[in-house]
Amino acid sequence: MLVELAGLLQPRLTIMDAVVGMEGNGPGSGDPRYLGAILAAADPVALDCIAASLVELKPEELPVMIAAAAAGIGDTDLNRISLVGDPLCIVKHFRIPPREHTEWKLPDWMRRTLKNALTTRPVINNADCIRCGVCQNHCPQQVIFPRREGLSINYRNCIRCFCCQEFCPKGAITVGKGWILKLFR
Repeated sequence: MLVELAGLLQPRLTIMDAVVGMEGNGPGSGDPRYLGAILAAADPVALDCIAASLVELKPEELPVMIAAAAAGIGDTDLNRISLVGDPLCIVKHFRIPPREHTEWKLPDWMRRTLKNALTTRPVINNADCIRCGVCQNHCPQQVIFPRREGLSINYRNCIRCFCCQEFCPKGAITVGKGWILKLFR
């Protein structure tokens, strides 16, 4: 969707505040880290590629950049992107949130069937949960509900947006792996 929006809107200027970045599972459970950069570009895809390289990520490993390259939207080749201004200071050992590649070429019926086994999902640690209801209130699908032993998530209807994890004030929601993903790591 982000790639399609960039192609449709074709912004003339995109500005990124990268003075402070968020390490780990942000924004609610992440840790701020000083990056010291303000970036701007006419091409939002190129801007994202430069931002990724700032924290030692390779654009060709990022799903959004892969989608942009496949759609022919923006420039994802760092060798063709020219920088103007101060040289970038690469941020070493930046903690990236956990991610899993689940875009395997499976038929739709199989992907739907194996969704819980193949994808990451929010997991509630009920020992840390204070039952404040913030996650429930911010869940766009309204799939978080109370049980006697704590909060529970209806994963069948969960869209994996991780809003619950982002807004949890106690960091009681983490990223969990489906059972098939656990077999490979």
